Amino acid sequence: MVENINSNWVVLWSEQQQCFHYETVEKMLESNISSFKRCKPNQYVPLAFFKSDKDARQAIKKLKQFRADLEGDVFDEEVSY
Repeated sequence: MVENINSNWVVLWSEQQQCFHYETVEKMLESNISSFKRCKPNQYVPLAFFKSDKDARQAIKKLKQFRADLEGDVFDEEVSY
């Protein structure tokens, strides 16, 4: 049986904005398809997938430890549902 991953969460990185973002896989795919249809590049890079938004937020905290230049609030971006 194939698991539906659309309700899972993904942590994304924006090189252009130098910030993290997290949202559902479904929202990410909708955005990617929209960008594709409009011939627009998508600047967000998926870094990791999680079962919950809590796990995604915790991962962002851990990822920030690898980059001294990323200090400040962990949740710079609002979650898009």
